[in-house]
Amino acid sequence: MIATTKYHRISKNLESLPCELHEDILIHLQFHQLIRLSSCAGPRLIWSLQHSLSSWHRYFSSPAAITSLQELLAITDTVAKHGFPPSRKHVDATTIYEQEWSLRFLKYKASEWGSDYSVVELRNLQTTEALTKHWLNHLSRMVTSVLGPIVPNDPSFPQLPASFPTPASLVSFLASYQRAREANAEALARQLEHLALLYEAHPTRFKMPFDPRSSPPSTLNATHIPSTMRSQARRIVNVARAGKWRRHKRFLHRFAWPGLVPYESCVQLFNGFVLRTGLLKGGKVEGAGELMEECRSVIEGRPVWAGDVRKGKEVEGKSEGDAIEELSSMMERQNLGADVTPIRIQVYIEDAKEDIRKVLVVPRAEMELQWLERFAQVTASLEQAYPDLEKDSLGPVPA
Repeated sequence: MIATTKYHRISKNLESLPCELHEDILIHLQFHQLIRLSSCAGPRLIWSLQHSLSSWHRYFSSPAAITSLQELLAITDTVAKHGFPPSRKHVDATTIYEQEWSLRFLKYKASEWGSDYSVVELRNLQTTEALTKHWLNHLSRMVTSVLGPIVPNDPSFPQLPASFPTPASLVSFLASYQRAREANAEALARQLEHLALLYEAHPTRFKMPFDPRSSPPSTLNATHIPSTMRSQARRIVNVARAGKWRRHKRFLHRFAWPGLVPYESCVQLFNGFVLRTGLLKGGKVEGAGELMEECRSVIEGRPVWAGDVRKGKEVEGKSEGDAIEELSSMMERQNLGADVTPIRIQVYIEDAKEDIRKVLVVPRAEMELQWLERFAQVTASLEQAYPDLEKDSLGPVPA
C-alpha cells in the first residue's frame, strides 16, 4: 500500500475541487507523491494528472502506465524499508531517493524535470517505458547488492535470480524471501521455546554456553534463562517481520552448539561412568540393561559438537553415527587418563568473536535438542541408580 491516510485525505479534497484548481497544487508535489495520489485518485484527479502542463504528465498517459509506476514505487518502498538503515535526520524512507542518484527523479517537482542535469535528461528517460526500465534495473541492482551476501544457500530460501525482467518477477522474489525469512525466524523461535522448556525441566543440568561455572550453583535462579530465551524468541520474529534485511537476531543459533549445553560436572559424571564400566570396550558390562543401552544411545547419537570439535569448529573425522567400537580410533587424541572421552563439549569465549559477521542461520536439526533431553535423563538416572558415584572424583574433561 503506497498511499497512507494522508494521501487519501488529500485525494478526497482535490476530487471535490474543479480540475482547473488542481494544477497549482500538483506542481508543488514530488513525483513519488503524485504516484501515491494516483493510487487513490478519483476520475477528476486522474484527468488532471494526465493533462497537466508539467512535463511529468506523459508518465500518467494511460491506466497501464500509472499501474506500472505504482508497482515500482511499492517495490521501492519495500527496499527502502527493509534494505537500508534509516537516516538519523529523517524518519521517512524517502531519504533513499536522495542517497541513490538514479532514483532522484522521485523527489523532482515540476520545475526540476526540465533541468539539463536531471536524471531524466542525462539518461533520456522521456517515455514511460524508458523510465520504468531504468527504475526496474536500478531496483534490481539494489536488491542484488543487499541480499546477495546474506541469502543463505538453503532449500527453504529462494535463490537470488541473475536478473529481474519484470516488476512482477521482483515482487515475487521479495515476497518469497520475506516469507522464508519469517518462517525461518518462527522455527528458530520454536527451538528457543523448546530449549526454555528443557531448561525448566532440568535446571541443574544445563547452562548457557559461555557460563564459566562447571557445576550448578547452590542458589539457582531457574527462571532467568527461560525468560531470556522467550524474550529473544519474540524479538527474532519481530525483527524478521518488520526489521532490516541485514539485521538478524541470532541469539546463540550461529554457533556450533545450541543455546544450552550440559554442565561440565554432568559430562564428567557420564564419561566417568562409561569409562569405569568399560562400556566402550565392547565386553560384558556389569549391571547391563536398559540404562546401559541408554548410555550407548547417547554416545552413538551424539551431535558433532559433542564429539570431534575444537574451538567451535568441526574437525575432520567420522560422522556422529559411528559405532561405539570405532570411537577409540576417532578420538584417540582426547584422553581421560588412558581412555578415550565418550562425550566432549568445548565452548571457548573467543568463538563468540570469530563468527560475529555470520548472518541468517537456519534452524538446527531437532535431533540435537532431543539428544540434550536424552542426555539429561540419562545423567539423572545414573545419579539415582548409583548414588555413590562422586562427580568430583572423575577429573576434568581435557582441553
